[in-house]
Amino acid sequence: MTVTPATLSRRRADLLAVAVLVALPALIALVTVARGRVLSPAANLLASYPWQSLGAPAVPNPALGDVAQWFHPALLWSGAEVRALRWPLWVPHAYTGAPFFANPQTALLFPLTWLAWLLPAGAALTVITAGKLLLAGLAMYWFLRVGLRLGAIAALVAALGFEFSTTLVGWIGWAFGSTIAVLPLLFGAVERVREPARRRDVAVLALAVALHVLAGYPQATLHALLAVSAWALARARGADRGFLVRCALGGGLGLALAAVQVVPFVEYVGESAVWAYRRQWMAPLAVPATSAITALMPYALGGGADGWGRWQFNIVATHAGLVPLLLAPLGIVAGWRRPGGRFFAGFVLVLAAIHYGLPGGATLASLPGLALGSNLRLMPHLVFGLCVLGALGVDAIARGEASPAAWPVRAWFVVLALGGFAWVAGHLSVPGAQSMRWPLAVQLAVALAGLTLAATLALGWIQRGAIAWGGALVVLQVVSVVPPAWAYLPTLERRWLYPDTPVLAWLRAQPERGRVIMPGHVGFLYGIAEAHGYDGLTPRRIAELVGSLGTGTGIVHGYLQSPLEGVGSEALSPAAVLTSSVVDLLGVRYVMLPPGAPAPSPDLRLDYDGRDARVFVNPRALPRALLIGRARCVDDATAVRELRAQSIDPHTEVLLADCATPPASGASVAAAVEIRVDEPERLRVATTAPAPAWLVVTDTWYPGWRGYLDDREVLLWRADHAFRAVAVPAGAHEIELRFRPRSVLVGGVVSALAGAIIVALLVTRPRPEAVRARSSSGARPEPA
Repeated sequence: MTVTPATLSRRRADLLAVAVLVALPALIALVTVARGRVLSPAANLLASYPWQSLGAPAVPNPALGDVAQWFHPALLWSGAEVRALRWPLWVPHAYTGAPFFANPQTALLFPLTWLAWLLPAGAALTVITAGKLLLAGLAMYWFLRVGLRLGAIAALVAALGFEFSTTLVGWIGWAFGSTIAVLPLLFGAVERVREPARRRDVAVLALAVALHVLAGYPQATLHALLAVSAWALARARGADRGFLVRCALGGGLGLALAAVQVVPFVEYVGESAVWAYRRQWMAPLAVPATSAITALMPYALGGGADGWGRWQFNIVATHAGLVPLLLAPLGIVAGWRRPGGRFFAGFVLVLAAIHYGLPGGATLASLPGLALGSNLRLMPHLVFGLCVLGALGVDAIARGEASPAAWPVRAWFVVLALGGFAWVAGHLSVPGAQSMRWPLAVQLAVALAGLTLAATLALGWIQRGAIAWGGALVVLQVVSVVPPAWAYLPTLERRWLYPDTPVLAWLRAQPERGRVIMPGHVGFLYGIAEAHGYDGLTPRRIAELVGSLGTGTGIVHGYLQSPLEGVGSEALSPAAVLTSSVVDLLGVRYVMLPPGAPAPSPDLRLDYDGRDARVFVNPRALPRALLIGRARCVDDATAVRELRAQSIDPHTEVLLADCATPPASGASVAAAVEIRVDEPERLRVATTAPAPAWLVVTDTWYPGWRGYLDDREVLLWRADHAFRAVAVPAGAHEIELRFRPRSVLVGGVVSALAGAIIVALLVTRPRPEAVRARSSSGARPEPA
């Protein structure tokens, strides 16, 4: 390619813009590390037992509970497993065992996750958070610069808005945050495929789709594929006939490349409780239209502990900086005949109708595809569209396409200012608004001062045409978007990142191990097996037996509604739950309660009484592995009903599924059971019995688990509706259970084949005629 002064100028502009986008997240990470702190909301734990006894300073943010309780612990646990040379297919510490890799929210194959394998815990969480910000900014800049061919200033303003939007910052700790960061890559890759055919662009689209899938939030991927499909259809006008075919090929290859994650996930969905209710109904939800004020005042509804209103910060806040907000109408007017102008105007209108419950929004939210996921997860698309429209407005000014009157800027400034005054006046007396750290009047004054400065700079640039005005707009955008984002990112001292407490050490030291009911979902980070877990994909049969276990207090609070047909949905009282045989069957031996708490049942024995917690022991809890002499074949509804009604004693009888007549067995008196190998994907048990019996392991039954008797594969039965059993002859034997899911193998083969095709597309040189067509495609001149 010939190097011209214009090319050098473009390169310098791009280097400067990329430097800004890289430097800001890096600054956040460096300052955090230099202060001996970590970007993590783990302070949420420090405000509750048993960590509260440590006396650590804690300012919890309830909106970030999932991150502190599951996402960050899962990230750190998987990193430890990989460093121990074990690929974490299964987590034995939750729900009596559950798939780990098959849960897409673990995002094990997403590149940023790999940092947790290489870095210390605190550094990993901090760098991964900064990495998501950086990825979002660079992806947005690439889409606008290369895909829509906007100028460097326009692309930088929008990239800053998307990189530090309150939506991304609010969801940064979730896998959802990773999908937000990747979103612009999909749009940019489709735009590249639209140009004269070059095979490697199809491969780039495939890689973008695969990256979005592997980011770990299927709902977001579904929404993103629907959005980018609409973008492809909109851009098909004027494109060559093969454009949509190449889009479909790239999308299909991307899904195939991610098959190693997708196939196990599909299997897990079928075995989970989430599909049992979401396939029946998904409520269309909307936030109040008045929450749109957060685009101007990001903390108008509070942020952390001072948040008020029905919805939390990361659902209502849609702030992307003052410059895109002010110039979006100009982008609609000036960009109406440019690529993306009409599409993104309609895109934002549709998303606003759904998100804010405007007329027609509920109907749109119930459309096929959208109805499978919560429409409250569409905020990233709304912010993305707003940033694109703002970029089109900035680019129109840079190209001299805005009229000197600039009526869209003036008119929209008045609307925003009057709307801000009216909103604040209407909410000053609301109790929640009066208790905020930053009063509404102060927030409004700051927002209007910034908005006035933005309007002054934009109008000055339109009238005088000097590039310095554009540079000033960039600085204002940084000031209006980075501090609010940085203020929301939670930090704590490195030494308080998931610290140990005496009660946790006591539980690990018990010679008779058993499952624990304790707050949250962090037991696996401490090597403690919990009977509950994160509620994203609860194993279906466990939920049918016990009900909701996702909160960590489901058993204690008696949430025993069951979706199984023919099974009653009545809830047991807390005391009845703790005395029921179902809890015994789960192997719940320890119940952790706050210091000074009374025994929830007279049958439970107080064994630990400390300043951090109390632990009561359930002496009836089944051991993890035991030999049982009697077996009976029943259907699922009967098994759940009898176990819930305590019609059988699970210590002496096992209910088998999917059979007519069980093999003969005898009394298991004087039987001995010893667990010799206990690994996440492998359990080896030695047994000795005078008669044939059943080895029952109270771990979750799941496809992919296989049973071996004396190293010979045997049938692994589903026992007591949700667990595992192996028929054992009399005498001494060794039984091994191994997790070898076929879904991972099938998905891996598909991914390998797709990867080979993508590599072939990437290394194939473009045809000469395609290069000539591309060079003569008439790119727009570079703006100032």
